[in-house]
Amino acid sequence: MTLIQMVMLVAVSTAVILFVIAIVRPWLRNCPRCKADIPPIRKPTSVNQMLWGGWTCSSCGLELDRKGDPVVNQLNRLR
Repeated sequence: MTLIQMVMLVAVSTAVILFVIAIVRPWLRNCPRCKADIPPIRKPTSVNQMLWGGWTCSSCGLELDRKGDPVVNQLNRLR
């Protein structure tokens, strides 16, 4: 096995593991405000979400960071 093949194998294995972890994580399954189900693969709604992770809940509009914690700012007040 060549070095390039080994690097490709490690890269593909890492990508598969990260994808499975992103789907299985139970603590990111519900919105903390409205308890709506959040899909495992989400489309970012801003450049900040695209670069650093996070998403916006489709049912209540709460903006969450990549860990699932609410982002608190003037437009996104917790209730």
